[in-house]
Amino acid sequence: MKSIKIAAIITLLLMIGISASLQAANRYSVNDGDWDSTSTWSASSNGASGASVPVAGDNVYIEKSHTVTVTTNAVCSSIIFPAGTTSNLYGILNINSGITLDVSGAITIPRAYGSYMNTLAVGAGTLNAGSIAFTNAGIVLRHQITIS
Repeated sequence: MKSIKIAAIITLLLMIGISASLQAANRYSVNDGDWDSTSTWSASSNGASGASVPVAGDNVYIEKSHTVTVTTNAVCSSIIFPAGTTSNLYGILNINSGITLDVSGAITIPRAYGSYMNTLAVGAGTLNAGSIAFTNAGIVLRHQITIS
């Protein structure tokens, strides 16, 4: 009877641990770099690099004039670009040729500051997204989309 209780407790603890690890995470770009490099990502805005790369269920923030390049097939829940009120608040996301980025939810692209633009460059890659929203955040009244 005692061994059954111990086994039940161990099973419960394992289930709690597994469910905690399955929760979505936020990933913030803190450097220019490849999507699949931990030196590109932090677990907090302006945090230290070294966080795990984004995976399914994660929210991705392309921040502060960083350029992130998707060089291997990748997935995430959402992508949010910065809403700029100064010249260093814009983001660039490039998808390499032959590479697929799957975003199960929304990609949000606000207006950037001045002549700067948030950029989502798919090129010869593939982007699948639940939606793409061009929002009114930021201070310049323009958006640009190029499809080729």
